Amino acid sequence: MSTNSHQRLALKRRGATIVLTTHLINEAEKLADRVAIFSRGEIVALGSPASLAARTDARISFETASDIDPDGLTAALGVSVTATAPRTYRIESDDPTPHLISRLATWLAARGVLFRSLDVGARSLEEVYLDLTGDRPESEG
Repeated sequence: MSTNSHQRLALKRRGATIVLTTHLINEAEKLADRVAIFSRGEIVALGSPASLAARTDARISFETASDIDPDGLTAALGVSVTATAPRTYRIESDDPTPHLISRLATWLAARGVLFRSLDVGARSLEEVYLDLTGDRPESEG
């Protein structure tokens, strides 16, 4: 975190209200109690980072050592599986249960496919932003 971020946190702890405009979504997620997401000059969402993330489905993101068939996995799991990059996939689920994770692992194991990474949880503020606006943050482009 930058020196400015530490200064903002110190002010926040003392009860100060800070209006922060930023394209650094991860900074807003760490510092803000409330976030307004703008798209084309209009507020499209307002709330705490946690409440904004809770408005959308939780997600399971994973990488594999080899390619898989997302449509076949969708059919097997009964939830949407999309490729987000080569050998990188995302499952949208209202509730990513241990049972769903187990079924995913079993499906991959039956095909001899190894996990390279697995991330389960609420969506990040950046993912919420992208879903709501369809825009890429300027810090990435």
